[in-house]
This record gives sequence, C-alpha cells and structure tokens, in this order.
Amino acid sequence: FAGNYTVDLIVRDRLSGKVAARREKLELPADDASFWTTEAVLSRHAEPLKQTARNGDVFTQGNVQIRPSPSREFQATDNLIVFFQLYNAALNREIGTPLVRVTVTLMKDRKPAARPIDYQLTETSTNPVPHLTFAKFIKLTGLPPGEYSAMIESRDLVQQKVGRQQASFVIVP
Repeated sequence: FAGNYTVDLIVRDRLSGKVAARREKLELPADDASFWTTEAVLSRHAEPLKQTARNGDVFTQGNVQIRPSPSREFQATDNLIVFFQLYNAALNREIGTPLVRVTVTLMKDRKPAARPIDYQLTETSTNPVPHLTFAKFIKLTGLPPGEYSAMIESRDLVQQKVGRQQASFVIVP
C-alpha cells in the first residue's frame, strides 16, 4: 500500500553476540499513471551473472548485476554507474515503445564539472511491472577529488513530463 514506512533491520552475529541495527525510511508512491523514477543508485561494480535472475532482482539489468556503493566514494579511475528505473512512460504511437531522454550532468561547487551526457531509452522491461531501466557507466577520469552531485533529468518525450533528481558522491584521492 502507498504511504510512508520505516524499516528496521537488526542483525546479530551468532559467534560474537554483537548486534547492529539500521533504520531507513521508505516511501511507496500511490499507484497512478504519472511518470516517475526510483532514486538513483550509484555504483562502481557490475558483474555478469551466470544465469539470468528470475526473481525480479532490482539491481539486475539483463545478465548483469550491479552492486550499490553505499559510501558513494569513488576514485577518478572508477567508472561511475548510475542506475534507476522509470515508470509510466507513454508509448510513442509511431514506434510502439516509450521514448525517454535522460540527461546526467556531473556538478562540482554548483557548476558543471563535465559536459552533460544524454541517453535515449526505448526498451521496456515487463517484470514485475512495465518499466524502463537506466544503467549507464560515466567515466570519472580527469575529475579532481572533491564533492560532486549527479544532476539527473528524465524526460518522457511523448507526454512532455519531466522528473529530476540528484545523487551526491565524493571522488577521493
């Protein structure tokens, strides 16, 4: 059901008896027909799967699994992977698929640190519900250490609907 939730995760090490806990907030949007995206996940690591995931693993695209980087710390030699899903994009009548443009701009000190990068999405996945998946590598080569944000604009070119989000990260020396 739609709403705001709190998820508590408690883990106990059987050998040492140590306990760790974490509380996260979770917002489930109302099921409607508006164009929206999930929060972007940042990563540096993707690995091929030996067999295609069948259980709708949200961090899997095709036969590749993406491992999130919770620290959001990267080195300039890393490829930054930006991963999220888009829902309720309208079908383009001429081509029979959605037509979505995603623009990612890396920002440092509120200024573009690199040229914006445009991607076009048309391929829909149907499991568990119809959606488009954005999973792209962005080279960080040449960017100095510091705090950055990825400004992400997703535009449904059929409905002219726009979603914007940003994901902060750090390039470490």
